[in-house]
Amino acid sequence: MRFIVISFLLAFVLKLSGQESFPLNNCSWTCSNSIYVFYPPGSPPATTIQYYKTGSDTIINGKTFTKIEQYYNGCKSFLRVSGDTVFCKYTLESGFDTTEFILYNFGLSVGDTMNITMSNDGNTIWPAEVMYIDSVLIGDTFHKRLLVNGWLYFAFVEGVGCDNGLFYNELYWVDNWGSTICYSRNDTIFSVDGSGQMNLGNCWQSIGINEPQISEPFIYPNPTKDYIQINLPNISIAKIYSAKGICVLESKKTIIDIHSLPQGIYFVQVLTANNAVYSDKLIIY
Repeated sequence: MRFIVISFLLAFVLKLSGQESFPLNNCSWTCSNSIYVFYPPGSPPATTIQYYKTGSDTIINGKTFTKIEQYYNGCKSFLRVSGDTVFCKYTLESGFDTTEFILYNFGLSVGDTMNITMSNDGNTIWPAEVMYIDSVLIGDTFHKRLLVNGWLYFAFVEGVGCDNGLFYNELYWVDNWGSTICYSRNDTIFSVDGSGQMNLGNCWQSIGINEPQISEPFIYPNPTKDYIQINLPNISIAKIYSAKGICVLESKKTIIDIHSLPQGIYFVQVLTANNAVYSDKLIIY
């Protein structure tokens, strides 16, 4: 029995470590960017949807980059991969500084610091600490995931990007949040919520088809470690799911004690009295 368990763990580690840190062929992403609107009072958040896909390769200063194309705007940036590190260089047309910088580093350990370039703040450098590392199921493979504490909490997923959006570094300091709502590779769409669900298609060609509706976050505080408050009326039941899709907590209250749950990324689903269903991501640190 011990041999079987050790063999299984070894196979799991090899499968995880054998992962491509960031494939750059035939990939596409759909990302959202939302910001609070304070006037007039009660206004919904302003949300934009961005569509990206990998394009052809190009040589810049002797280095091979892959073009990242944005719907309507052409080539937005160039990415290249070296080991566990993904480098980004914006185009002149993007409006951002064109100096190459590190967008992702999947080789970090817990406690390590990564300097994140805040593109929407004049390329300010923000030292962000890796809080913990786990894995998330994407398709039939577990992908390494790093929770990084910058001006916001970012979850870097190896082979996918960031759950706050491919270009998470463009989010503002406050009153702004983003999400990766579609990721595809080789004409297969992969769910990024840890369910392992896959469907034929790609995020680029799905433009205008069942475009996702983005709602304002309803969980406060988030991230948290002690409790959450559900800011929705007429709650019937709230369920908290682990990244593996297992329901770990249920409650009919608007304030829920979560201090017994280990740190990690969770998903909260709320059913209201009128049968409306709301979902949001929860980070426990």
